[in-house]
Amino acid sequence: MDAAAAATAPARATNHAVTAGDGAPRLAPAVRGQLLLGALRLTLALAGLLAARIAGAPGGPALLAFAVGALGFLVSIGSAERAFARGGEPEPAPPHTLEPPLRTLLAAAWPSTAGVAVFLAISVGVNAVVAALLAGVEAGMGATALLMALRIHARERALGGRVLVDRQARQTYLA
Repeated sequence: MDAAAAATAPARATNHAVTAGDGAPRLAPAVRGQLLLGALRLTLALAGLLAARIAGAPGGPALLAFAVGALGFLVSIGSAERAFARGGEPEPAPPHTLEPPLRTLLAAAWPSTAGVAVFLAISVGVNAVVAALLAGVEAGMGATALLMALRIHARERALGGRVLVDRQARQTYLA
């Protein structure tokens, strides 16, 4: 479950698998995670499109493939919307520590963002237009993360607090 789904999924009572040194759960701000993930994905998308062009993908076909990849992924946002729609009210946050931003980013980027990036890198040497398509998929994923950040932020405003995520327990809290 990625951070967007975890940030909006119903709370479940389970033990915290990741804790700080003092035993307090380590929670990640949901909006921060989505913003970091969106920035990473869009950076990878632009780098991938540039690499595809340098590898010889003609401009028109590369841009078309990029657009198809981005649009194709954006259409799949319906699954993220369903996860957002079924989210219950988060529980009040227990005493906790905030997860470091890099840890949040790495956890959110694995395996989807990293997997697409690996296939993109491989395809640059095999078929540059396919690399442009995968760069578009990465861009669509980035746009989706930014849209989810906006949705979570709106939810935070409505709830009057900040949504925090415990990815290990798949639980959300309000602080």
